[in-house]
Amino acid sequence: MTPFDEHGSRFELAELDLLATFAGVPLPFPLRIPSFGRIAGEREVSLSAAGGSLAERGLATADGPAGLAGALVAALRGYHGSVDLVLAHKGSLTGFAAMIHEDRAVLCGQTLGGAPSPVTVMRVAYDAVADTLSGLLPEVPAAPTLPITLSPGAAGDGPAAEALATVLPSLTGRGQLGVVRRSGAEKRPLELSWLDGPSGRVRIDHDDRGWVSVNPLRHNELVHALREAAALASQ
Repeated sequence: MTPFDEHGSRFELAELDLLATFAGVPLPFPLRIPSFGRIAGEREVSLSAAGGSLAERGLATADGPAGLAGALVAALRGYHGSVDLVLAHKGSLTGFAAMIHEDRAVLCGQTLGGAPSPVTVMRVAYDAVADTLSGLLPEVPAAPTLPITLSPGAAGDGPAAEALATVLPSLTGRGQLGVVRRSGAEKRPLELSWLDGPSGRVRIDHDDRGWVSVNPLRHNELVHALREAAALASQ
């Protein structure tokens, strides 16, 4: 059971569409929230129904969003950066976003792939963001391999490709971690991708020239990267 299962609250897509509209800001990557209503009248009906369902749950009053819904709107309006985490494991693809606002953070989780699904939302202290997200990571040992470098357009039967095929004969999972800043010169100051195979986990890096490097990735290194991501998102 994850922290989202224990402490999170489920929001329907129309409710999130309404809250994002109220905030004037879309939910961050990798969350997928469709816009409801093809025409103005349909949209008004959909958002009105969403407001009613929020009110029934104590998440909206005549003055606007309340409780966790109010915290989500405040975070959408006030966050400087967000941490995004996408995990593919055991046939499921899940995306998470953490918006850090003041000394708290609003975390959202959504099943990806196929039609957009409801989102689970929870609120944690800023210094608990990295630990909460790291608790979602499957613990996989680092793959026992030397660094592998693939040149741009490398043939699939080259020595480096053969070495990669030995390390990753099949995939058991994959993931991506990153930070998106809403302002400043560097919009994407951190991004980390990895692949899991039967023998362990490797980090995949691409440079501007098209070279690809593959290196073992230890679980504690991934947790450290999460802590760095949370720090960057709060700046």
